[in-house]
Amino acid sequence: MTALLLLLALQLPGGTFNARELQYFPSDYFNESEAWKVQARALDRWPGPTRLLELWESGGLKDRQKAALLLGASAFHDPELLPIYGEALRSESRQLRMAAAWGYRALIGDLPPGLEGQIPDKLYVALAGEVEAVRQSARRHTLVQIWLRSALAAEGREEPGWNGIIFRRPAVDCIHAVARLLKPEDLPDVISAYEMSENMTIRISLTRMLEALTLQRFIFKPRQPRAGWGLKVYEEAFDRVDQYLAANCLWGSHRLQRRGFSQLGVVGVDPDDSAACDVWIRILKMPMESWWPVAADHIYQCGGPPSNLSVDLRAAEQNKAARGWILKYYGY
Repeated sequence: MTALLLLLALQLPGGTFNARELQYFPSDYFNESEAWKVQARALDRWPGPTRLLELWESGGLKDRQKAALLLGASAFHDPELLPIYGEALRSESRQLRMAAAWGYRALIGDLPPGLEGQIPDKLYVALAGEVEAVRQSARRHTLVQIWLRSALAAEGREEPGWNGIIFRRPAVDCIHAVARLLKPEDLPDVISAYEMSENMTIRISLTRMLEALTLQRFIFKPRQPRAGWGLKVYEEAFDRVDQYLAANCLWGSHRLQRRGFSQLGVVGVDPDDSAACDVWIRILKMPMESWWPVAADHIYQCGGPPSNLSVDLRAAEQNKAARGWILKYYGY
């Protein structure tokens, strides 16, 4: 174990590492231009969450090194890392508290906090309490489930018997957090939220998520000249979703992706198999933006570069840039 921690310490700390991760933190520039690079480096070069916890608990890291770890480790979106954020939020180091506040929010898929100026200690203490509440809830529910229930609660549709934390955020912010965290295994929860929600904006976002998870197309851009994105476009999309779910309600995301493959002319290829890597690159090249994040995740599992694509509607420009970066990596 000592040799392992020494190896990790050689990989993570050091002036260059710390300077790159903390040079612009905290600032709007970091949030807008540098944060995704920090997280991409963590996904590309760092050990996984278990090893990062061991490194944190080894006692061999200085505060500046811990702050860098808190920023990058958020990219794993792993609730098992929450204790180190709670600990850091109670630290005497202002830099450590700020990195923990930013990293915690990023880890759970939330928007980064504003960290300019002096922040009262009591706010860090309150945030540490929230971290503990999320940690307890994450023992029973996924982060996506927590955000979806929070979105439904925001539109007045709280579920009886729910035994987890509810974030008091606008419903649209909750859904954007789901979009940042979305994985194929979240399909049943997305379907459940779609069927419960009566909020047009939320249902549109959930429809895009269903497009991503099933490799289907439900929302069609009007082809007529000067045609706009009116209410009818989305009502027709909801009808398509309802029909699709009625016909495939017992199928899991994996089987639905296989069906999506077959509709693309790819038969006999498992979406999670290495033989599907070229198919996912092909899908990333298609103009279906809602499919890009899932394709990028699979490409990463195939050994491709990490990315920060999201089904979040607000991430359109970011998605285009990240998609271009991945395709360039493969020579396209």
